[in-house]
Amino acid sequence: MKHLFYAFYVSFYAGAMFVAGLFVGQFMERRWAAREETEAAEAARSVAADPLVLDEAPVALSGNSSLSSR
Repeated sequence: MKHLFYAFYVSFYAGAMFVAGLFVGQFMERRWAAREETEAAEAARSVAADPLVLDEAPVALSGNSSLSSR
């Protein structure tokens, strides 16, 4: 009978640790995702502050091409 109680204890403890690991993993994942979202928003703001002007680009496009098109 003692072995049955020990098996129940071990199963309960292992299950509790598994569920605790799931909660900790979810917490860490949400914290990481929030940090990534914040960094992406900051990067978008810095890009918007320095706009790209295509009219002053040093490369000109033309319809003339010497490459064969298959």
